[in-house]
Amino acid sequence: MTSRLILQPAWTGVTSALGGGPVLVRNGKAVFRSLEDFTNDQVTARDPRAGVGQLADGRVVLVAVDGGQPGYSVGLTSFELAQTMQRLGAVTASGVESGGSVTMAFDGQLLNQPSVPGGEQPVKEALLVQYFGVYAAQPPLPLLNGDPGRTVEPLSYKIVRPSTVTAKLVGPDNVGRVLENAAVHPAGSYPFAFTSYDAEGTWHWVVQATDDLGRSSTVDRTFRYDTTLKSLSAPKSARSIAAIRFTLSRSAFVRLDIETTTGIVVRALAPVSLQPGPGQIVWDGRLPHGTRAYGGTYVAHVAATSAVGTSDLAVQFAFRRG
Repeated sequence: MTSRLILQPAWTGVTSALGGGPVLVRNGKAVFRSLEDFTNDQVTARDPRAGVGQLADGRVVLVAVDGGQPGYSVGLTSFELAQTMQRLGAVTASGVESGGSVTMAFDGQLLNQPSVPGGEQPVKEALLVQYFGVYAAQPPLPLLNGDPGRTVEPLSYKIVRPSTVTAKLVGPDNVGRVLENAAVHPAGSYPFAFTSYDAEGTWHWVVQATDDLGRSSTVDRTFRYDTTLKSLSAPKSARSIAAIRFTLSRSAFVRLDIETTTGIVVRALAPVSLQPGPGQIVWDGRLPHGTRAYGGTYVAHVAATSAVGTSDLAVQFAFRRG
């Protein structure tokens, strides 16, 4: 007896494949029931989950969701992951794993928090992505403003093959400040320090590389140099109300959001127009409907919009109900 497996669509040209499931997104719509051979418990429980999807422009998105850790993350059901992939723009997507072995890492760094004791677990198969071009992480300081610790942006890039590299900073005036031009480097990481910021606004860290096989790549990372908002402070322990203080170097509309330590906004105050100099915005300790906030640790997130754009800073503080 001969058995023939007919695949629709055909797998012509597929050189390797990774098993997974269920289908999460089909034709841009989240799939509730894929009619695959998964039990109800496997798809309806909130667990750590991983998925892979493709956007309309061909780019691939990899998603890992932590779970099994009440107070941090309980996880998602399969359909909730499908909705997440759809919101990220996936037009097609599939689950690839669930449970304690869900792990995501990049460049030797673990990106998520696995639910099992000991963290990462040995696995038999994994979805691996290899890159060949230049890589630069997002600059660690989103804002340089002259405050202590915010005067120098640690910049760097990494190449994995011998390459000819041009690295520059492009200011808000669209003028490039070249840090190196057509420099030939072996594989490795290369740090830079730059302090001559002469224009306020958004800056771009642009690195172009051509490796020894003739393959070209470019990376562009942004950060801001903006002295509008400085010296943000909050009381270490506020009772009933919290006065959030700062200094403005120019006129700006200033907005204060009170957030949890996980980034959830519990109160958004209306923006106010303030003049240069010391300033403050007071939170009355209440939530949007007038009830008093619970005691605990909160984050004061201040954003200032001026003639050179919007910059923001955040500071934690403890709060006690009056």
